[in-house]
Amino acid sequence: MDKTIKNLTIKLLTTAEELESVREFWQKHNQHPYSDFEYFALSSQIEKRFIQPYVFVLYQNDEPVTLLAAALRSSEIKWRFGYLPLFKSKVKSIDVSYRGIYGDLSEENCNLLVKALLDTLKTGKADMCFFDHLRIDSPFYKAVKRIPKWRSRDNADYENPHWTLFLENSFEIFYKTRSKNTKSNIRKYRNRMIKNFGDDLRLEFYTKLKDIPSAVENIETVAQKTYQRSLGAGFLNNEETLVKWEFLAKKNRLFNAVLFIKEKPIAYWDWILYNGVAFSIATGYDPEYHYYHPGHYLLIACIEYFCNAPNCDMIDYGFGEAQYKRMLGSEMWLESPVSIFAPNLKGLKLKLMKMLTIGTSQSIISILEKLGLLGFIKKLWRKKLSSK
Repeated sequence: MDKTIKNLTIKLLTTAEELESVREFWQKHNQHPYSDFEYFALSSQIEKRFIQPYVFVLYQNDEPVTLLAAALRSSEIKWRFGYLPLFKSKVKSIDVSYRGIYGDLSEENCNLLVKALLDTLKTGKADMCFFDHLRIDSPFYKAVKRIPKWRSRDNADYENPHWTLFLENSFEIFYKTRSKNTKSNIRKYRNRMIKNFGDDLRLEFYTKLKDIPSAVENIETVAQKTYQRSLGAGFLNNEETLVKWEFLAKKNRLFNAVLFIKEKPIAYWDWILYNGVAFSIATGYDPEYHYYHPGHYLLIACIEYFCNAPNCDMIDYGFGEAQYKRMLGSEMWLESPVSIFAPNLKGLKLKLMKMLTIGTSQSIISILEKLGLLGFIKKLWRKKLSSK
């Protein structure tokens, strides 16, 4: 698909050979490990759902000025009402990489790219286009919410906080900058663990290729007991994960932390180190030790490590609400998982199902939050899921 509007040419790149022509531009602007050029190329080779790259590029005078990194995938949407599974939909989706829109993001350029996505959806090649969280203050998000007509527009997207932590030069300085309440919690949970388990506590950081078998074994021991596993989230022990970890280890980006009591792993935290940032990928703990807050203990140990690491300036906790992010973060912005639906019967069906499930869920969540009951209900559901 080549289309020229004014002095801009829009091209759709769908082969590895075509992607090589924009590698330099892509890597120059990318800031996230999931949308890294080589990581994207690896995913295209190993992911079973992956059909082909679907990368839109705006050119001006034959030079790329704006790029949207996406892939056409065969997906299965698991519709839920909160944590309760309802039904599934098989779809072909244009999945835009997280933070995978680069370059000149002027209003005009964003509008052109959204219109190009809509034109593609009109051909029937995909049922929807999914953006795995866009900043709600970004021009691209505004274009996605403004340009599609009602049947293609997402009316059930919602806001998610995204927290980061700027690291100090030492853990001592970090500790001093925290609030009185946060300092108290750091001491309380640390002392609770030490008082009950003392010298039996042990930390392991897995960063090398040779560490991967041990990391997988110990993390899986914990992950299989978590509520995230029941939701198909968190650490997934499969071939894709193994290949990606091997890639990350070779690039010195792998960082997996595990907390043990004697030889028993009780909590894990998976990170990717990329361009001076530690990105939180997955975490979990053995629910048997819930009272002791082992996840909090492990996170503080990771923060202390990253404060002392020479090439780590920030922690990115990712999107999603969590008390620890508010306590141990320094900057927050709002993002939204948003879609564009194909202007056909299947697209309309997907839109209505999202409104029925996610839209209704978010309305109830808002009510529970106002009543002060949301945390209590979440704990009950997570306890139930962990016991399965």
